[in-house]
Order: sequence, then C-alpha cells, then structure tokens
Amino acid sequence: VRQSNGKIVYVRLKEATKLNTPLGTLEAVEEVFFYESGGIKTFQPAASGEYTSPVGTLTYTTAPISFYESGAVEEMALPTETDITGSVGRIRVAAKPLTFYDNWIPSSVELAEDCQVKLKAGVVTVRSGYRMFFHENGAIQSFTVSKSDPLDSSIGKIYPQEGSVMELHPNGSLATVSPEYTCMITVDEALYFTKARSPI
Repeated sequence: VRQSNGKIVYVRLKEATKLNTPLGTLEAVEEVFFYESGGIKTFQPAASGEYTSPVGTLTYTTAPISFYESGAVEEMALPTETDITGSVGRIRVAAKPLTFYDNWIPSSVELAEDCQVKLKAGVVTVRSGYRMFFHENGAIQSFTVSKSDPLDSSIGKIYPQEGSVMELHPNGSLATVSPEYTCMITVDEALYFTKARSPI
C-alpha cells in the first residue's frame, strides 16, 4: 500500500523476507508497516531472538514489535521473566508486553516479583503482578503498594494502604497516596499533594 506521494506504508509478505530493522537484519513474516520516512513502524519476526537494549538483553518472540520513528522500541512482548535496569535499579519484569518512551525509558512494566524502591519520601515495597508506570524522565509515576512502609510527607509520617495505587510527580515527590493510618488525619479518602507541598 502506497500513500499518494508514492511512499510505501504497508506490505503483506508472501514469505519470510530479510529486512533491515532497528534490531538488525532479521527475517520478517506477515505484515510490515512503515513510517513515511521509510523506517519500520511494526513488523513480525519470523523467529525469536535476543536484542541488547539500553535496559538490558531482551528476548523477543514472533509477536509483532512496534518502533518509534527514531528506531527505539515502542512495544515488545517478552516470552519469559526478564531482568531490566532503569532509574529504580534492576527489576524483574513478567512475561508480558514491555512498553517504552522514544528515549528507551520504560513507560510501563509488569513486575514478576515484589521489589523495593527508594523514593524521596522513603523506601517502599512495590507489589508484583501489577504494572508500574514511569514518567518520560524515568521517574516512577505510579505503582501498587505491597507493604505499608512508613513514608515522610509534608503532613508527617504516613503509611500507604496495602494494595492501593501510589502516584508520584515527575520530580519524585508524592502526588497521591491512600493511607493506612496517620495521626490526626481522616483516612477515608486518598491524600493529594502538590509539588510545592510534597516531600522533598
């Protein structure tokens, strides 16, 4: 399929064909989508393999892989649990789709096991089996709390509710937390912080 300007945007392959992809020269099958610039937007590998990325070695399957126009991976399905390295250190992610921003920073991952991360407010335990989201600068955006670890806040020490979702600002300070209990604070609803009143 071509655009009106003659650029190819989509082809269906009759057989496995070698393509120059952002992951290297690989055989592709089925459908291939292109950007107007000619770069590959999405393709389906003919076989599984490994790719050394900025976050570690990733194993890909024969499931479609999507890319940004820059060549960075946008989404890739992982066949097995995988260790990746990012702003929070090394974490083990589940055999689920892994998504990235255009700068190779993960936008979200599903954790394969609980992990501890250090925030400005203190150390928290993140629950596995749920997705952890990141801001484009690599800072944690949100996650599900596994353990009610004490955190420092502008209103004093708070204990996040187990199983609740905690949100953070791009600067790493608290944005929203559902407290388990805290002194002289009504805890029926979530607490919201602005950047100015968040822990530093």
